[in-house]
Amino acid sequence: MIRNVVTVMYWTWQGRRVGNKVARLMGIRPSLYHSAMEEGGCQLHLMKLYHFNKMGVPLELIAHDSCKFLFAGLVCIEQAFGPQALIESAKFKVVQCDIKNYGGAGSCFL
Repeated sequence: MIRNVVTVMYWTWQGRRVGNKVARLMGIRPSLYHSAMEEGGCQLHLMKLYHFNKMGVPLELIAHDSCKFLFAGLVCIEQAFGPQALIESAKFKVVQCDIKNYGGAGSCFL
């Protein structure tokens, strides 16, 4: 039982590290990335990020697949806290990432 808890904690920690790398790749603050992923409807995103990394999915593809959740999450955060430059900048970067990677094609993992 304790081993399972420790394993899940490790996966979560590793997933957060992967998410931080994806956020830096996209030019978004890691804390905003993780909040937007959860608010955008990607529940248990840390576990998913860990498993994608373990499967060898490139960070660029993870970033692209995050876009649909990130944009929705950023809109939710903006509605809650009002317009802010950091959120507007992040929304622009999400759109740019989605267009740059695969021309805005549909995602396949998240």
